[in-house]
Amino acid sequence: MLRTNVSLFIILAMLSSCTSSPEPQQTITPMFINYSGSADDSATADHAALPSAGKNIRGAEARVFAAQYEADMDEFLASGDYIAAVDACNKATKALSSGRAPESAYGEIREKMDVALGAVRFTASSIPVDTVVGRAFSRSFAIKAVAVQNSKEVPLVGLPCTVHFPIYAEDGTVTRSTVEILTNATGIASFTAPVPPRSGVHSLEIVANLLFTDEALSKSVTRRIQDGSLSVSFVHGVETAAKSIPTTISILDFDKNDKPVLYNNFSATQLLRPLVQKGFSRIGMADFPKQLAAGDEEKLLAAARAQFGSAVQRFIYGTTRVVSLVQGEDGTWSCTLEADVSVWNFVLNEKQFQKTLRHTVLGKSEAAALDTARKELAGSVLVDDLRYNL
Repeated sequence: MLRTNVSLFIILAMLSSCTSSPEPQQTITPMFINYSGSADDSATADHAALPSAGKNIRGAEARVFAAQYEADMDEFLASGDYIAAVDACNKATKALSSGRAPESAYGEIREKMDVALGAVRFTASSIPVDTVVGRAFSRSFAIKAVAVQNSKEVPLVGLPCTVHFPIYAEDGTVTRSTVEILTNATGIASFTAPVPPRSGVHSLEIVANLLFTDEALSKSVTRRIQDGSLSVSFVHGVETAAKSIPTTISILDFDKNDKPVLYNNFSATQLLRPLVQKGFSRIGMADFPKQLAAGDEEKLLAAARAQFGSAVQRFIYGTTRVVSLVQGEDGTWSCTLEADVSVWNFVLNEKQFQKTLRHTVLGKSEAAALDTARKELAGSVLVDDLRYNL
């Protein structure tokens, strides 16, 4: 019935145009058929055709064409067919643009579509656990796209999405690539990531690929992708597979007065335990306090070679220093530690890793803040950096 009413309106508008025009040769013969039916029926029916590119239509006629496509858009949105709705919306705004309609004429169409976009939700439906170099992820990365209608979630079928994922070059650099996917009958869109050839922590995003010719609606989609309603971001890790290389750790801690702590290996111990728990084997500790305190890396490596011989291949070494240790007005202590850590491979005779890390914690006392900072920096922050970067 809606289609019939729109079509009758087109006929009356065209007849009015013919009788009022001072130049009969400019009369435009409408091309459409009369019918009624559902959104599914209209998908295959003939529509009023816009003039060819470069040929303008008058304002009143442009609004007639726009009304026809707006009616289509309404039906498609009601049925949950967002792809067809976007197409109808683009045709409606194109008609208005061809007729040089004022900006105000776009308002209702934009508002309806923006409300519809606001009803769409993207959520993660499959999140694979971390993997190791050379091993495929245990499952696909997947999202579910739904539209909230009358407090119910309706799966969006056939919705185009773009996957942004990392790819690894032979020289070790990481770039980004994209691939297009569609949601299935349950609103699920999934992507099987390539087998990662290198370790690291990266992100993979699945975002809605809704292309509007209208600038205002394009900006609305971009905004909703950025705020997460039309996108899902997955942070995934690829651990090193080189966990059985003979390894030794030597880390020198400095106290709050910047004096080397020579009576224990606190940070080295805190680092060793979780590395073993994460699957590292053939790993231990060694002491090189004088060389580490002096900061002479060449002498440190020479001393390590002399002590290890060929028994150790990978040497993790560095220092931790107190950057600040202060008490706040509420009595709570704040401690910031800085770790400068490197990894040397004696077989390859090269440095494989170097990083400076800072970590801040709060504690009820000075000692508690310093102790917690050392435990977290070496036992968590540094552990993750090493297992994802070696």
